[in-house]
Formats: sequence, structure tokens, C-alpha cells
Amino acid sequence: MNLTIIPVGTLGTNCHLIISEKGAAALIDPGAGGEKIANILEEKGCTLKCILLTHGHWDHNGGVRYLLEKYPETELCIGRGDKEMVTDEERFSGQLRGLNWEDHYLPEARELADGDKIELDEITLTVMETPGHSPGSICFVCGDMIFSGDTVFLENVGRCDLWGGDFDTMKATLAKLTALPGDYTMYPGHGPHTTLQHEREKNPYFPR
Repeated sequence: MNLTIIPVGTLGTNCHLIISEKGAAALIDPGAGGEKIANILEEKGCTLKCILLTHGHWDHNGGVRYLLEKYPETELCIGRGDKEMVTDEERFSGQLRGLNWEDHYLPEARELADGDKIELDEITLTVMETPGHSPGSICFVCGDMIFSGDTVFLENVGRCDLWGGDFDTMKATLAKLTALPGDYTMYPGHGPHTTLQHEREKNPYFPR
């Protein structure tokens, strides 16, 4: 598996590009820079099969419309609890930053639930529901890697004061992550990667 991290947007969202041995590609959280991402796809000669959103906030989906228009056969997926965040303008906060709702409206997304699997040739990504930052936040578990979106950052967690966020729910999610056997490399939606064991030991929000 080939993994490329593409920083995009004003908040430095980590867009993760995963490419199988046969050249099939998945994008996790193309938050902006659709044209930039498309250029990288072309340079790598891969075929975009799916776009996977860890949650519905504007800084994680701003590049989706461009990419779906350029690659219309691509499947878009989002956690079932966040579907209304990309279909209901009242849940959109990007207008506070001068963004247009029309660029973030994504009515055709497939809703994912805990345990669902995304198959990409030899690669399998398993959905883990991790609400707290938003009602439908999810992580994608792939081998010994976790793509954690805004659930877990290096020694921090996602804010819970936006619409649908809940800190008690976040604490239950962190307990769920802590209970996973073994260790994982964690790739968050912002900032550097970390490991689950490091977060167990150093993250002040993780249960002890």
C-alpha cells in the first residue's frame, strides 16, 4: 500500500491518499484543494475509487465537489450520524469564513456504520464509529493504522463544542480506542501522526 499525506486548506487538513498495488485509490478527507489533489492523482497514475469522510465539517469536505465532478464514478462515503451535516444548510458553519454552502452540499453520500468495510484490492479499511467531535465521526482502521480524523490528535482530541459534539460521548469513544489490543499508528485530520500507545500514555483526555 502506498500512503501520501496531502495538507490542504486554511486549517491544514491532512488529506490521506491511499493507493493499492494495482493503482486503485481512496481519499480520506479532501478538505480543500480539489485541483491540487487531482493533479497528484494524475501524477501517480492511479484511479480514484472512493472518497471517505471521517466527519462532516467543512474543512474536511471542501474538495469533494470538484473531485466528484472530475471523477464521476467515485463513491462518496460518510458516517451515518453526519449525513445531515452535508445535506442541511443549517448545519453548515463555513459561511462564517466566507464559504459557499453549494460547494459543500453532498446529497449522494453513502452512509457508513460501525464494522462496515471498504475494499480496495488488497486493502481493507474497517469503519469504527467514534462520535464526540461530531455525532457521526468515524475512524478508518487499516492493518496497524488508524485514520482518526478529528477524534484524536497528537496528545489532544477534537473539540466538542460545535453542533452535535459531546464531551461525555468523546470520553466513551476514547475508552473504546484505548481498549483496542496492541498498538496502531494514528493519522489524524490535522497535525503530525502519532501512535495509540503514545496517546494512552501521554494524552490527558485518555482514560487511565
